[in-house]
Amino acid sequence: MKPSKKMRSADAPRLIVQIGPDMSAHGGIASVLSAYALHRDGFEAFGYRLLFISSGAGSGRGALGVFFLAWIKLVILSLSEQVHVVHIHVSIKGSLLRKLVFAITCMLFRKKYVIHVHSGMFPAYCAGLPGFAWRIVRTVLTSAQYVICLSGHAQKQLISMRLTTREKCRLVYNGIAEPIGMETRKTSSSSDIALTFLGKLSEQKGIFRLLEALALLPESSPRYRLFVGGEGEVEALSELSRKYRLDDRVVFGGWVTGEAKTQLLADTEIFVLPSRSEGFPVSIVEAMAFGTAIVSTRIPGVMDAIRPELEGLLVEPDDIGGLRDAISLLLGDAATRRRLGDAARRRFLDQFTIQKTVHSLVSIYDNVT
Repeated sequence: MKPSKKMRSADAPRLIVQIGPDMSAHGGIASVLSAYALHRDGFEAFGYRLLFISSGAGSGRGALGVFFLAWIKLVILSLSEQVHVVHIHVSIKGSLLRKLVFAITCMLFRKKYVIHVHSGMFPAYCAGLPGFAWRIVRTVLTSAQYVICLSGHAQKQLISMRLTTREKCRLVYNGIAEPIGMETRKTSSSSDIALTFLGKLSEQKGIFRLLEALALLPESSPRYRLFVGGEGEVEALSELSRKYRLDDRVVFGGWVTGEAKTQLLADTEIFVLPSRSEGFPVSIVEAMAFGTAIVSTRIPGVMDAIRPELEGLLVEPDDIGGLRDAISLLLGDAATRRRLGDAARRRFLDQFTIQKTVHSLVSIYDNVT
């Protein structure tokens, strides 16, 4: 008879090895793994112990050393028969290449593994691979006990491409913890309306389009200040900001974490993420948790989180005019900002807490073990 969850929690915990980037890295997967680590007790309550192995990133000697050490750790754990499930977190490019090595190692040692796809571009990227690489990816994914994806659209794509099956493909959203101090949330003392962008500073995230949209706002628009948090093409964006005479309204604050991030989101009145592609944006969920009105794009992942006109305003990717109109509407309408923000907060509590994520993953682990 298969042990129940309650029975398992009384036994020795089953080991789940999480393979992904170092949790100190700047990016979505690292944020997800950090959330898992902070809520280990939630997994342990169901009889699962998490062990995190950093797989490295980039192409330098240091990154290669981290990758090799991670591989050695997995081999040793596999030989000792301690591992129950290997949970492999994958994106595209170098991330995919590294994770294929770990997955193939699991196959060689006959260890059960789960592939967790984090990039919204993953299906398209795989479709463009050369034939031999495509066959390797397909073998690795179809051999996995489960494939986890972050949006309904990605789930349909992976199944239609025969990279997995309907029975083995699970949709699990990236949940986060309830923000500390929500009951004492304060708004900024500034008279300017606070806008925030958080993410990689690149064309893919739409930050260049955002500055172009702000430049098109009428002079009569309420005053605002945009905080841009993230790393990337800062020089090019600073130059664009000066070109459009936005440098007195746009602040580039670098990567933001911890209490500074909490205070920033608490003060934010409009959160803007005009991406071209997303897996499932943690930054939007963070804004929802703080009851913030959101402007984003009609793309998979975002549309799993935000229902148009209910929790936020969505425009087409690269639609500068539409982005300007959405921001202009919210700048001039505090009641709509509050309505969307309150709805976003309710949807977060209903769908996107870390507790929801833990339960979804535990269900998968139960079926594997």
